[in-house]
Amino acid sequence: MLISCTWLNELLVGAPISVGPQGQGLDAAAVARHLTGLGLEVEGITHFDLPGVIVGEIREVVDHAESKKLHVVQLFDGQQVLQVVCGANNLPPPGGKVAFAPVGTTLPNGITLGVRELRGVVSNGMICSEDELGLGNDHDGIVILPSEWPAGALLVDLVPGIRDSVIEIGVTPNRPDALGHIG
Repeated sequence: MLISCTWLNELLVGAPISVGPQGQGLDAAAVARHLTGLGLEVEGITHFDLPGVIVGEIREVVDHAESKKLHVVQLFDGQQVLQVVCGANNLPPPGGKVAFAPVGTTLPNGITLGVRELRGVVSNGMICSEDELGLGNDHDGIVILPSEWPAGALLVDLVPGIRDSVIEIGVTPNRPDALGHIG
């Protein structure tokens, strides 16, 4: 059974609160200790967070001169326009918003982004897919965000549930009450 601390906090307190290593609300380790005290086996705690991933606004898209699949994107990060090389086939037109990880961001897979040259063109960060952000299994295209979101805003502030702690418990046959958040 997987227990979302964000959901649990909403059930107990009644208001959505960010949960996680830097979040507020329930402390996952304390909840895990309490569950262990109730006779449930806590198998692990996983923390989810996307620090540094922001909303980027597409300003211009041109095909890469040295590749049929790559595009050179001019992207506004809320402060400046950056050049980013992207291979996605679902880039929105200028004015569209995307999930952008600037240089220095560490992705959930542990990779820290730096300035990179792709076929002779410098890329200052990465326009991300669900898979790269650890939000799902879709890696065929990038995450397209609502057009009203402001460029430069942190994704964790706009998308509920991106910052969470999930407690995994092993439920034995004699504890059907532990098969849901309310139980």
